[in-house]
Amino acid sequence: MRHSQLRHVLVGSTHISRDQITWRNPIITAVIAGVLVWGSLEWGSDLAVFPLALGAVFTGLANTGPTPIARIKSMGWGLLWITVATLAGGLVAALSLAQVPVAAAVALLAGFAGALGKRGALIGVLSLVLYTVFAGAPDTERTAVLTALLLFMGGGVQLLIGGVVNLTLDSAHSPDPERHESVFTRLAEHRQIDDLFARHAIRLAVAIAVATALGQTLGWPHEYWIPMTVAWMSRPDKDGTTSRVVERVVGTVAGIVVSIFLLNGVGTNQILTALYVLMGALLLLAFINANYPVAVTGITVLVLTLFAQAGEQVSDTAPYRIGATLIAGLITVAASFLLPGKPPQSKVRGEESA
Repeated sequence: MRHSQLRHVLVGSTHISRDQITWRNPIITAVIAGVLVWGSLEWGSDLAVFPLALGAVFTGLANTGPTPIARIKSMGWGLLWITVATLAGGLVAALSLAQVPVAAAVALLAGFAGALGKRGALIGVLSLVLYTVFAGAPDTERTAVLTALLLFMGGGVQLLIGGVVNLTLDSAHSPDPERHESVFTRLAEHRQIDDLFARHAIRLAVAIAVATALGQTLGWPHEYWIPMTVAWMSRPDKDGTTSRVVERVVGTVAGIVVSIFLLNGVGTNQILTALYVLMGALLLLAFINANYPVAVTGITVLVLTLFAQAGEQVSDTAPYRIGATLIAGLITVAASFLLPGKPPQSKVRGEESA
């Protein structure tokens, strides 16, 4: 990346689009996640904390659309696919390097989902992220099925409460711009190798395969961190990918610093843990379209808090996380140069700040 372009991205990462900040649904989702975490800790179900919280937060991320019904449908489809992805990841977790082709296949499908529109792209990203997390998550007493069930329960609470709020408080019904042809018809339009989303799917599959192989062989804590970060950063267009990589690194470092301050400086207990999760979820959801580094700071605080609750010292693994983020950035940028094609003439239809 040229020096002037890097400076432009860094300056842009400090800009907050105030009109893109939302509060109502993020507050609801963050409170639900915090309450689920507190309840799990209070009842001694420590192993349920991670999937319950992620289910609620990721289903909340899918709460998008022009009408209440569209948002409910989006959350419903999102919950279905993140549950399937979580189950699939858990089932292949013991395969070690043999899971590389599986990860590539999942990434291919997730990347091509952007051809269905913004919500398809978003759900594809969320599903791929959770697949990579649970395919490389540390071993616990949970089975893959139980983990997926707990995640579904957390997302189900969010879907129920978020759906009621959408139907109760949203009186304005704007037209839904999404197309209504069948899924197969819409995907068939993009099956050519020179299509933007077909190229993105192939590049993403290659990047996830490389990242998964590295995660399996390096022996670093939390081997999923590299492929998970690739899943978050990859975009259909090269410029968007490059900017996202820089912003991801900035947000990850900021999130680690904030986490160390909170977890080591302020301290932890059941209530504080729930509050940190609530804060992290709120930053992620409120700023996901307004300022990506702030959103990344939020998800980093959320995840590191959950790991700290499980007994991990964030300061011990911080260097590995930063290193993994940098490696993922290099993989993502390198993959963006594969299968070069003409840049899109208009805004990418599948683009979503996830």
